[in-house]
Amino acid sequence: MKGFNPKAIAKSAARIATAFLVFYILYLGAIWHFQRTLLYPGWSYPPEYSSQIPPEAERWTIDTADGKTDAIYLRSTRASKPAPAVIFFHGNGEFAEDAIAYVQHYRDFGYHVLIPEYRGFGGSTGEPGQGVIVEDVLLFIEKLKKRKEVDAAAIIYHGQSLGGGVATAVSSLQPPRALILESTFASVRELASRFLAPGILVKDPFNTIGALKELNVPILVMHGTMDPVIPVDHSRRNHATARHSKLWITKAQHRIFQSDEYREKIREHLRRAHIVDPIVR
Repeated sequence: MKGFNPKAIAKSAARIATAFLVFYILYLGAIWHFQRTLLYPGWSYPPEYSSQIPPEAERWTIDTADGKTDAIYLRSTRASKPAPAVIFFHGNGEFAEDAIAYVQHYRDFGYHVLIPEYRGFGGSTGEPGQGVIVEDVLLFIEKLKKRKEVDAAAIIYHGQSLGGGVATAVSSLQPPRALILESTFASVRELASRFLAPGILVKDPFNTIGALKELNVPILVMHGTMDPVIPVDHSRRNHATARHSKLWITKAQHRIFQSDEYREKIREHLRRAHIVDPIVR
């Protein structure tokens, strides 16, 4: 065929393949370097972004190798004796202060609430990472269990989004009485694959589905069908993997609206875990 030059075509294809390979290597390098900025966007927010806490709240602080990490403690005034406590793990683009309004229903139930911060978020110093976040949370749990108004045998973990990965990782070392996972991924490595990045590059895998295989506590898995951040299939698989799990799928996006049904699903879950209602009647 006139004008057909196999050698020229082969050279052109080789140049395109080489350019693509170079681009992909640079792309993977960027993923490796910036992944914690992507996974923990709250880390890049200035400390002034965090709001003030209400006067009845306590700000707890622990010393770390990176300086300090904070948490917010909200004591219930509606319990007549040592009451259950909920540890709420917030999402990756928020501060602990932002979760105060989101946990109000637990205070209405009569539970105490602890909201740990992540390293590098708000007034907490250092760099976030799976290992150090779990390490800090375990210290806060020790402090929580020493409070005389807290029933140390009735501590509940509730993780939203990234917080679900944190809650499950902590559960592997310090199991709760009950666990609630809201809009939580199966693992960060699986999320990375959506961006054509191999899982081996992920520094903080938060392997939720792997940890659930070994966890022997009542679990409530919640997810919205219209979640644009984490596909609902992640929660379906988390539920199918867990030993003692209930699944609630609702029409919602990444953050589930706190309807009466939402609150009742949580109350039912806590009853299944045989957690006594602490509200003064």
